Amino acid sequence: MQLSVIIPVYNSAPFLHRSLGSVCASPVQDMEIICVNDGSSDDSAKLLDKMAAEDPRIRVIHQENSGVSAARNAGMDAATGDYICFVDGDDSVEPDFLPELLAETQNHPLADCIIGGHCRCSGEASTPRPACTGEAKASSRPGMQLRLYAWGKLYRTAMLREHGIRFAEDVSYGEDTLFTHMAFPLCREIILSPSCGYSYHACPDSLSSRGCMLCADLANATRHLACHLAAHPAAAQRESYLTDFAAHALRRIRSMAPHRAQRTCAAKVRAALRKLSLTPETLPDTLSDKNRRLLQKVLCGSAALGPWYYWKRLTRLLKRWSR
Repeated sequence: MQLSVIIPVYNSAPFLHRSLGSVCASPVQDMEIICVNDGSSDDSAKLLDKMAAEDPRIRVIHQENSGVSAARNAGMDAATGDYICFVDGDDSVEPDFLPELLAETQNHPLADCIIGGHCRCSGEASTPRPACTGEAKASSRPGMQLRLYAWGKLYRTAMLREHGIRFAEDVSYGEDTLFTHMAFPLCREIILSPSCGYSYHACPDSLSSRGCMLCADLANATRHLACHLAAHPAAAQRESYLTDFAAHALRRIRSMAPHRAQRTCAAKVRAALRKLSLTPETLPDTLSDKNRRLLQKVLCGSAALGPWYYWKRLTRLLKRWSR
């Protein structure tokens, strides 16, 4: 089997013909489409079973509601393809997207990850966000320069299983960035494809829009990444990936949490950085000056508190009063 496409589904009945239907429209025949119904309470289960009866490439897994990470992990456990691609239950792909990514695996046999671009769709608007322009090329590191979503990429299945790369089921915000940061340092080669055939449909009710449990999840994700990289000392530029992720997490936390939560999260991020024996003097050169100063403060024991959370609340109050 060449390819396993994994689609986590939770109450996605209104979008299944768009998402699953677009994958079925792909000309790739040597593939399986694993749909994991994560305890949906709408008609998703019936639709999945109906569509599976019409296309032998579709396999359906029904499980109790456990979250998108558990659904993706269940799909990975069942996958038999040489490569894995994730497609979200409300997104879609163009017919040539998967063939174009698979063609890059032939052109670059050492590549463990092929990254495609995407179009962000909101209402009638569609904005292309390419992984690169022109011909496919090897990526630069570290990971924050790459597209950090788990979807729209091919991952070599053997690489994921060899290194035990899975989605953290106790992280519900930032799980995609955590997964890619666990995978990228262990890839022999990462190829950027010019294809933008994946359509990401922005949903205002999605978890990422609500920012649910943002602070605790990002701090927990940083811990997961540190433990993973500490267990893989040969991972390429592992210090760069961890510090890049940690700085990103801290900046998001400072904009979304009050000072008490910022202090708690800073302590957890500090402990994660120390798992790789990082100190203010040994931070990697790949960090920007701004992120270097931020992490130096945290490693020296500061919470590096930011005022943006309070500024955003004040702005909202002023807007409300002005009505």
